[in-house]
Amino acid sequence: MISKTFLSIITTTYQSEKYIKGLIEEIYKNIVDKFPQKTEVIVYDGGSQDKTQEILKKIHKKYHFRLEISPKRDRYTSSVKKLYQMASGQLIFYLDSDGECPPKEFWKLYQKFKETKADIINGARSHRKPLYRLLISRANYLLINLLFGLKTIDSNCGFKLTRKKVTGKIIPNWGKLRYNPNTEYLILAHKAGLKINQAVILHRQRESVVSPSNKVLGQIFKAFWELINYKLKNK
Repeated sequence: MISKTFLSIITTTYQSEKYIKGLIEEIYKNIVDKFPQKTEVIVYDGGSQDKTQEILKKIHKKYHFRLEISPKRDRYTSSVKKLYQMASGQLIFYLDSDGECPPKEFWKLYQKFKETKADIINGARSHRKPLYRLLISRANYLLINLLFGLKTIDSNCGFKLTRKKVTGKIIPNWGKLRYNPNTEYLILAHKAGLKINQAVILHRQRESVVSPSNKVLGQIFKAFWELINYKLKNK
């Protein structure tokens, strides 16, 4: 009898050559090799032009995770939606590929899941650096609480554990917010009446490819405005 997959670990990559090898190694060392039930790991590359795909193909020979590569640039939400649809586990653990949130912090989410039986456990990054990103996160929390009644501290964190059976209530309508994709995921879950909880996790400072420091101010304005506009269009 073939045992069914209990946990799917998914991540999407784009220009991730600096961190992806270490992330995959950490996923296997800290989660896959220790998890008591059957797991699968799926990696989707959204059209990287650096050495990310080359590195993935090389380490794939050792770890044999499922590897999907897009021939052209694929947006973040589009890539992650495809991963959720590929996943076969009862639980799906998504983490961003820059390793900003260490894979070992998965166990905090899993423990919270067992304690609360929530549909989604979201990671809340502690001691976030640099300071301006922490301030942005706190301002974002106040705004989405005011607009949507969502009380998740770090809603745009790409580190979450979700029950597979509830993803059908989220994925079909997900993808309208460019700068707040993970926040939108939780807004849709909240609107669907799903139970959301959170676990405080460690944070490692990483250099962002899509949100470099010289573009932060402009992106903050766009991110806040799209949340307000999203609320106005979805009353």
